[in-house]
Amino acid sequence: MELDRKVTYEFFKPLFIDIYTNLGIKNDIDNDLEEELKNDSQTFSNLIQSNGIERLHVAWDTLQNIPCGLLLFHKEENNEIMLDLLLVDKNYRGQGIGKRLVNSTYKTFDGIKIVTVYPVQFNNKNTLKFYESLGFKNLGVGPFDKINIYGIRYSDMYYHFKLDMP
Repeated sequence: MELDRKVTYEFFKPLFIDIYTNLGIKNDIDNDLEEELKNDSQTFSNLIQSNGIERLHVAWDTLQNIPCGLLLFHKEENNEIMLDLLLVDKNYRGQGIGKRLVNSTYKTFDGIKIVTVYPVQFNNKNTLKFYESLGFKNLGVGPFDKINIYGIRYSDMYYHFKLDMP
């Protein structure tokens, strides 16, 4: 949870500020981030020993004995993996940890044909380049009919990135 809190305030808070500014949202960002962290805490606790359709993979620095990255993902009904949350501590970025975490999902479930992620549209060039470097294709804005937990359409907030598996 310490990694989640650190990356949430260091990386995601500026994204939320840009999102809220661009979309004219008046929500309290810190309150929304604390709600996210609370939800993450419950989700992570439930997934630590899970073998279900939702999974949590953690990258661990064995020398420091601390987590340095994590990936929350789940399997959709159509043999698709949805990447829900990828976090890498800023001190570990650029070392291939995010790539290894994403690659670890491909063989988690049998028969996977597609991997999908919805990265934030605003002020997020490095994340977009990261997914493109892994072979994901940017299909444009997210779906119009999908709404996130804040009531925002995916098409207003996210891009739709897809990777077809061989």
